[in-house]
Amino acid sequence: MKLLQVPLRTPSAAEDFLRKTGEAGGVLRGTLSGISLTGSGNIALTLTRAEFIPEGAENPGPLSGPEGTENPDPPAVPENADSPAIPENPSPLAAGTVLVYFPPNGDLVPGPRLEVRGTLRCFPEADNPGEFDARASYLARGTPCFMEGDALRIIEARRAPLAEAAYRFKCFLRRGLGMLYPAGDAALLGAMLLGDRGGTDEETEQLYERAGLSHLLSVSGLHVSFWALVLGRLAGFFLSFFPFGRARGLRIRRGFGLFRAIAAAAGVLFYMLLCGTRIPVRRAGLMAVLLQAASGLGLSFDLPSAWGAAVLAALIPAPYALFDASFQLSFGCVFLLGIVLPGLSRRLLAESGTARALLVPVSLQMGLLPLTLYRFFTFHPYSPLANLLAVPLAAWVLAFGFGSALLAPVFLPAALALSGGVRLVLALIRQLCRAAETLPLSGMILGRPALWQILAYAGLALAGLGAVFSIRRREVESFGAQIRLAGETRIRKAFRDARNTALLLWLWLLAAGCVFLVRLPEPTQITSLYVGQGDCHVITLENGRSYLMDGGGGTDTVGNRVILPFLKYRGIRRLEAVIISHPDSDHIGGLPAVLREPDLEIKSLILPEVFLQSEKAAELLRLAAEKQIPIRAVRAGDSWEDGSCRFRVLYPGRTTQVDDNESSLVLRMEQP
Repeated sequence: MKLLQVPLRTPSAAEDFLRKTGEAGGVLRGTLSGISLTGSGNIALTLTRAEFIPEGAENPGPLSGPEGTENPDPPAVPENADSPAIPENPSPLAAGTVLVYFPPNGDLVPGPRLEVRGTLRCFPEADNPGEFDARASYLARGTPCFMEGDALRIIEARRAPLAEAAYRFKCFLRRGLGMLYPAGDAALLGAMLLGDRGGTDEETEQLYERAGLSHLLSVSGLHVSFWALVLGRLAGFFLSFFPFGRARGLRIRRGFGLFRAIAAAAGVLFYMLLCGTRIPVRRAGLMAVLLQAASGLGLSFDLPSAWGAAVLAALIPAPYALFDASFQLSFGCVFLLGIVLPGLSRRLLAESGTARALLVPVSLQMGLLPLTLYRFFTFHPYSPLANLLAVPLAAWVLAFGFGSALLAPVFLPAALALSGGVRLVLALIRQLCRAAETLPLSGMILGRPALWQILAYAGLALAGLGAVFSIRRREVESFGAQIRLAGETRIRKAFRDARNTALLLWLWLLAAGCVFLVRLPEPTQITSLYVGQGDCHVITLENGRSYLMDGGGGTDTVGNRVILPFLKYRGIRRLEAVIISHPDSDHIGGLPAVLREPDLEIKSLILPEVFLQSEKAAELLRLAAEKQIPIRAVRAGDSWEDGSCRFRVLYPGRTTQVDDNESSLVLRMEQP
């Protein structure tokens, strides 16, 4: 990847080797800098300054560990990858930072230098439009390769006291969460408190995502800012017992504020070690430390300067992060909140705390709408209201969830008392998500916007802001309004102004967002998706109607990782039919996820008549009945028309099913 013809990174020697071989077995040596959990309960080891020794080099020595361990978490690679061609005289290859997937090992802590035997691969690129690009995501973190480890050993005992202390404290908190909460809530709290998102189930993630609250499930600026505030207050409380007034030197150097800032900044840095160093955490942590430094030294805090420093701190070690969604959204949020919103509040004459509290979710949602659609293709109109209600509740979860996990191994009765309130708040947030999901148009699939749509939205939004400024100024300066509101209390006036301003701005920006609903006419397109072993085709006619034929791949993950992202990428909100050629797993594996998707309307399910009683099709027929999707059984001679396009069934006829493949549906599509 290049920016203005300047390469953003230089591939390591191991990457160059893997580009020629696809994958390679061998030994990886590197310093263990981090340990995290994966979805299956295994661990992911982060090795820095790693070197890879391909098979055929000198024997590095015996390795101990569980041999043949399989890990379902590493990203899949194409099945047709060529077997590696090992050079005659291989030598250690620099690999940079590598992620190693390995079975749980309670003896490991960050610090030592490890030697791991396994298969090294580069993270795969996306095979289909809209699909998650693992390579781009991990390049943004400076981790281009991963290994499926079979065995490991410690070759050099090193200590990293702070990283080790953070990891042991994290394990202590995990144990506390496991003692107090059921598995689902413990995994949810692990994501919210410790950044262990791998343990949350897919249903919970989708529930929060459809309500626009997915940011609560990962440690971000909200969490770091909360802990920076809490740690600052706690440090101030304990330092208040020290007689600073009697220490002249400390008083001259503003000792109280300085020590409070140092304590809070140290706590933020430790929390960053605890939760990992992803881009949102690094950004929020650095800005919090700069804020504490300015406070402790008695200087003013310049947010744009801190924002720029955080941008440089993120991009210098990993320039590829510029194209990462988490980087763009994290820094975009801060830009809107810290730089745009203050000026917007002044121009709207809504500078009270209540006004800003209502303007924050509206500004974030509508200001980031083009970027959100470009990355995730879906619009959640009720997200501002959901965030307005859920974020204060999440603060209670952070405080009391952390306290309960801390107390559980030490004093269980007090921890149980705190956990009851946490479970109640989690249930309230869950009900809020479900309520938002039941509202009309709760999840609008709009697709990836074109450049003209983004520019049109920006122009309409700016014009609307000018109109709202004018309306607000006339309203405030109106002599009649001043007389009418003369007896109104200050609190009531602030709330009324905030409500009117936020509502007016939200409605106008929603109207401007209608530009993303416009679809220019296109010719008929047939897209064959890569799903591994199997078939999947999306047919979009010139009248805008779409059909899905088969959804193979062998596993249900194909539906969530390939088919649904592509449909959302294309802005397909309705399928006229899901057509099944035959019910083998490599043709229907991903279809259950498609039928369950609440934001996708399916008009009918079409399959050959001979498969109506097939056990393999039973689950799909049951799901179709649950969602009240009409089932249409077809045979040779049947046909239907859609606009200028005509579909004709050529095979099978009214026959007895002998073999699934031999009885497959043959469909002819004709268009003048």
